[in-house]
Amino acid sequence: FTIGSETAGTVGMPRLPESPAHMRTVARYFMDEKEVTVAAYRACVTAGKCLRPHTQADSQGMTDTDKCNYDLAGYDNHPVNCVEYEFAKSFCNFMGRRLPTETEWEFAATGLTTSSGDKYPWGSAVDTSKACFNVNTMTCPVGAKVKTLGGFEVTASASGFYDLAGNVWEWTDSEPCTYVADGSGR
Repeated sequence: FTIGSETAGTVGMPRLPESPAHMRTVARYFMDEKEVTVAAYRACVTAGKCLRPHTQADSQGMTDTDKCNYDLAGYDNHPVNCVEYEFAKSFCNFMGRRLPTETEWEFAATGLTTSSGDKYPWGSAVDTSKACFNVNTMTCPVGAKVKTLGGFEVTASASGFYDLAGNVWEWTDSEPCTYVADGSGR
């Protein structure tokens, strides 16, 4: 499948270049259909296998929409945020899983091809009815927006993934670096 893009990354976000677009092969793997909730992460903390994520008290200097949700009432079904890379790895170990590679994550998000040229499964524009882009709230409940598979919208009863566009940023087990021109690595 094609990984990367010939266009720039997300506006206003510090991102590495996503170009050049190039072909990658991905082996069979499994990935959870939903993000890790605050409640699920709290179970790992309670078991002594995960460190507490950053909390509201730690989030000084952040905007209201970027604040941490671990210690907020009513957020148990929201994706946990403000976790560091090592925290995410610890949670995966606790669950008997691992973080996906960048290639695996992008394959789940875009599917076999990105030939449509659209940035999102529903088109090229942000649509807050289809994904949580932190417009009026820090995060949205897990699974509350569009479910996708192979870069297209699917029904809730079909196989697929929630929140690959919007809600919170996901960690992968790949080192951040720029693509090389021949597509041989990242």
